[in-house]
Amino acid sequence: MASSEGADRLTVLAHELGNILDGSLRCLGLAERSMPGGAEPEAPGSDEARRRLDTVRQALLRMSELVEAAMKHSAGSLTAEISGIQSPIELGEAIFHAVDVLTPLADEHHVRITACVSNGLSGVPAGPLYPVLVNGLRNAIEAICRSVGTGAEETSGVVDVNAGWTEDGRVRISIRDDGVGLPRAATEAIFQFGFSTKPRGSGLGLAVARSIVEELPEGSIRLFNRADRPATDRPGAILELTFRPVARTDAGAA
Repeated sequence: MASSEGADRLTVLAHELGNILDGSLRCLGLAERSMPGGAEPEAPGSDEARRRLDTVRQALLRMSELVEAAMKHSAGSLTAEISGIQSPIELGEAIFHAVDVLTPLADEHHVRITACVSNGLSGVPAGPLYPVLVNGLRNAIEAICRSVGTGAEETSGVVDVNAGWTEDGRVRISIRDDGVGLPRAATEAIFQFGFSTKPRGSGLGLAVARSIVEELPEGSIRLFNRADRPATDRPGAILELTFRPVARTDAGAA
């Protein structure tokens, strides 16, 4: 932190966010209990409504865990705090849940998201990567939106998420879009705090993502323009992160 005053302000902010999240979870619980159930026939679409409510619940729980980790974090490792949350999930589950959380935003802008996770990743913990995944997906969707505007009536672009093993036994996750791509001047500064290519960007998301990923064993993160598209106004970009999992239950790479 730049100053103790700044740290104090963030602590207060985290505390207030925790209160808001607690109230939101309680309201969500009331909404879930008001859904049709028991022997009564459920209204059309209630299954989808329940699924959406469950997605919201899981997202709020992740947010609550992140706020708690931020409040505990001082001079130690924020990644270690996030990794020590009480409800660890597997990497594949984290990826698909992040996709579910961002699907409403993608649908709003007619962006299609696909996700492919290797079966061989079963048992690999997500650790602190959930906020990195959410940030990467949001950035990819917004990059497509900036390339086509907000009034597209048909599918305006595609975001592809892939996760699997590298030949040397590390995990590789890539988030690929067909949006505006990166300006050349951004290649060196893109992960710096305060730097953003968005008109109203905060410059925090990728900087935090790098700090999380680089604390993982052999962790690295890159963001670069795609090489498989012509040099047009929509070159697209790839966010790629790799790391070596500390523990896994599968027998080997797949």
